[in-house]
Amino acid sequence: MALDLSTVKGESSTEYGESLLGALRTSNEADARQAEKKADKAAKLQIGFGIAEGMGDYVTNKNTQNFLNSTEVVGKNLATKIALQNHTDITSAEKTAQAFEGGYNAYFSAQGEARVKVELDEKVGSGYYNQATYNALLKSRGAKVGRLLLDAHTTRLDASNTYLAQSGGEKTYNDIIKDTRETTIKGKISSYLGSVTGLTSDDEIAQSAEDLFDSATELNRFNSIYNDTKNGTVSVLLAKELPDDLGVPAAVIGELQSRVDENVFGEKTTTYFYESRVVDERGQVTISVVDVTKGTVDTKQSDKDKNTYISRVAAAENTPALVSLGGEIIRTNLSPKDLEVYNTSVDDLIDNSNFSYLETKEKSEARARVEANFKARIAVNTLQLQNQLGISQIRAGQLAIEMFSLDPALTGGGLGKKGAGKYSPYLTIMAMANTDASGTSIYSADSVNAIYGTNGINLAHAWENSSRIEREQITSMLNDAVAAGNQNFNPLIQAHRVVIEAQSIMQSTGVSREKATAQARLNLKNNAIARAEQEKKNLTKQEEEAKAAAQKKEEIKAVTVPVVTPRSPSGVSGISVPSAQGTATRIRRQALTAMTDAEKETYKKSKTYPSRIRQMIASGEIK
Repeated sequence: MALDLSTVKGESSTEYGESLLGALRTSNEADARQAEKKADKAAKLQIGFGIAEGMGDYVTNKNTQNFLNSTEVVGKNLATKIALQNHTDITSAEKTAQAFEGGYNAYFSAQGEARVKVELDEKVGSGYYNQATYNALLKSRGAKVGRLLLDAHTTRLDASNTYLAQSGGEKTYNDIIKDTRETTIKGKISSYLGSVTGLTSDDEIAQSAEDLFDSATELNRFNSIYNDTKNGTVSVLLAKELPDDLGVPAAVIGELQSRVDENVFGEKTTTYFYESRVVDERGQVTISVVDVTKGTVDTKQSDKDKNTYISRVAAAENTPALVSLGGEIIRTNLSPKDLEVYNTSVDDLIDNSNFSYLETKEKSEARARVEANFKARIAVNTLQLQNQLGISQIRAGQLAIEMFSLDPALTGGGLGKKGAGKYSPYLTIMAMANTDASGTSIYSADSVNAIYGTNGINLAHAWENSSRIEREQITSMLNDAVAAGNQNFNPLIQAHRVVIEAQSIMQSTGVSREKATAQARLNLKNNAIARAEQEKKNLTKQEEEAKAAAQKKEEIKAVTVPVVTPRSPSGVSGISVPSAQGTATRIRRQALTAMTDAEKETYKKSKTYPSRIRQMIASGEIK
């Protein structure tokens, strides 16, 4: 005897389920008709259970129809209600996971992170973890809990589909549903979290490293660095943020350090960081600043340049004349489109700050601080460009605004975070190319070379001292220019290729930068010549193929039997002369009769007789 599923507790039961299933008739036909009538309504409702959101249209499931039509469930309204409601919830979760933007497994990882976030937030609130450690633990624990949720979900889904398809097996189904209900899942999550309670954050991160990385390269790099440093947080950041060309490095980290940073609103915060010394497989040394508060990695030189620029902007912000200069440049050169971007950026910055909930007066003061900082940044960039390029202040201001247009990071957090000119050569050259193309400015060779540096040294230093994120930003902007067909950037793109090629040569051979750069230019030149020659060969081949095709077409045309236009018979009275058309028609009919079925299909498509038929006509075999 089948078990009454009404004994299953802890499952979802909604008004919709009751209205849908309480009206089931005592006949199979009525059950099926009632379910079909409710299908449209089911699709519009939203029912959530556990981790599921949204509503699945289970009525379209053939298994469900079969279940409804079975004699075993007739009259068991409550049992049927629970079984079908469970199926609704389960299929709803499945649809939501399948549609998740990050992917199926990522959906459950996100659900897992949401489950463990409360516990971590409690500890972070008391200063237990720094931000970088928090992020690593949230992702690793979230992945583990996500797998528990995924396993429970797939078990429920399989059990539900099997139960409905077989119209029975209540005992097994009931046991599975009980074992995967929300309270059971919570118990498994608690058990897992308890198992890591005694571990240090470093040990836990190391044990869960496979959940933290998207590639084997990053995982291998983490294992190498962690074996050297025994610091899980630093190892994760270095593994993720260092450029890929470092391979699997050895690493040493110093003591934890701190400094006081001031944001655009004048608020002071303490930043904690380590200095790391990483030696790659070729013996090259990279010294980095690992910020565990913000979760970032910069080369030491890049960090120094960035902080120097911040100090210069702060000094300018406290100098009324420079703030006024920046304001005038903005008013003169900022386009309506860029002004809209600027105003939106200011609003977003305030909304995401501690000032979002304050009164109008405080918000106004906060906005004034942001605007003063931006004006100071524009002024500093203008002066840097004026001095380095040897151009007028007006033209330097135009260039500073163009840099903002290309990289509208309000507080200088993008490619322009180290300033202008040789401090941010990629962004500066892009802006120079755009203003030159628009006719705003024309730069001398000396001005251009001042930014590139001798043999492109400024570009090379900028690239080598960039983090992975900065390199991705540079690459993305150059790729966008190529995709858009922006030829203004061609000299920069070519110079960048030289930088990349030279760096590869230096790493593989150990030669000087000067020799590597010369060899890189030669390699790229030879590659360009080779490509041009190959393209020429391809073109010649295409021309030859086209010529051969045309010749073949003429040959086919020459042997094709024509259909002659009828003409009036001529000759002596009483003697008829057969028309050319009649002769051609007879020959064609004879030829078609002689063809095989395959040859007839070919003839239909090309209207050209096969070679065998043409030979028979030529020899007179077909007359």
